[in-house]
Amino acid sequence: MTGYMRNINSKKVATLGLTVAAAMSMASCSLPMGRVQFDPYSDDGFAATEGPTKGEAAEVESNQLATEGKLDFYEFRRPKVPSPLLLKADNSAYVLGAGDTLQIEIVEAPETRAEAVVMPDGMLYYDVAEGVRAGGRTLAQVEAELAKQLEKEYAFPIVTASLQNPTSRGFTILGQIRNPGSYALTKPTRLLSAIAEAGGSGGGSGASALADLPRCVVIRAGEVLPVDFSALIEEGDMRHNIYLQPGDYVFMPAEGRDKVFVLGAVKTPTAVPFSSRVSVVAAVASAHGLAEEAFPQGALVVRGSFSNPQFAPVNLNKVMRGQQPNFTLMPGDIIWVPAKPWQKLSEYVKLGIASAASSYSLRESSKIFFGEVDRSQSAAGVRTSVTSSSSTSSNTGI
Repeated sequence: MTGYMRNINSKKVATLGLTVAAAMSMASCSLPMGRVQFDPYSDDGFAATEGPTKGEAAEVESNQLATEGKLDFYEFRRPKVPSPLLLKADNSAYVLGAGDTLQIEIVEAPETRAEAVVMPDGMLYYDVAEGVRAGGRTLAQVEAELAKQLEKEYAFPIVTASLQNPTSRGFTILGQIRNPGSYALTKPTRLLSAIAEAGGSGGGSGASALADLPRCVVIRAGEVLPVDFSALIEEGDMRHNIYLQPGDYVFMPAEGRDKVFVLGAVKTPTAVPFSSRVSVVAAVASAHGLAEEAFPQGALVVRGSFSNPQFAPVNLNKVMRGQQPNFTLMPGDIIWVPAKPWQKLSEYVKLGIASAASSYSLRESSKIFFGEVDRSQSAAGVRTSVTSSSSTSSNTGI
């Protein structure tokens, strides 16, 4: 059923927002001893430290790249290529889940042919069978269990089941793609094959029909995978042609960075049209200011590609009070404001960059489907997602 697709709708995108916003972790790195390290608890936003303690499970290594006034950009180090494990196909049998539709019949009894749907609780009901636990099982296991239950009414029944409408195991691809939507994964599928199945790059809105490859992302189980779309598509580096897994989210934004994005704990997360001079204060003002739960001392400016992002910590309190320069932004910059302080630099940077990537993709995907997003609804949704994911990261020790 490789060609199967369900067109996305408004409810699907709204649900996807929570899934995407749950993608709040990235590969971690370490900070060399003696470097200047961002401290969200420091009044001025920076503190010279000895570096992380040995007990930290995840550390962040920053390499200062550039300085604009006092706005210092650092590179978030992560693997240059995906793990070889991501290039191994999963050839195991299809595992059923809620929503999957099966066609079932008893051999030599065509009148018993019928469709059955796996219920939300994983149960499946057919003929006189009392009910079979289908969720998490293969077709062969379901056939065997049904045959056992039908022995009371049929002599030596042989049951056959085929997958008619697979909906539980699939991936979603949105953005600058010809046929965006959700697709079933009934066999091992690589990233390039998934893009081709969705019609390739094109369609959507905007002046360009091409995707912004540096900002394309694959999000899996709360992690932005280190996939470089530029290396894959432009250079043919097949090390980035990973196999997709159920639940994967692929986003390919439109080419052209003529906006600055303000996301996170602000009243109205928004995109600000770029002009010759867009400052941090002007961008935040366009988002109607900070949300009540915002932690402005720990804001981030994210710049560049999501495969090799750069970040600059910014203390918005001091900027808005005139105690630090009102920095000029660049096209495509993302300002992310956290909703809470963080005890570890690793948590802070991972959440900030991943949240910026996922919130950006959600906003742009919604705009492609429905035009400009209703800002009041978008604000509430994104702020809720950031707060929720913050709690998740804290509880899981990401």
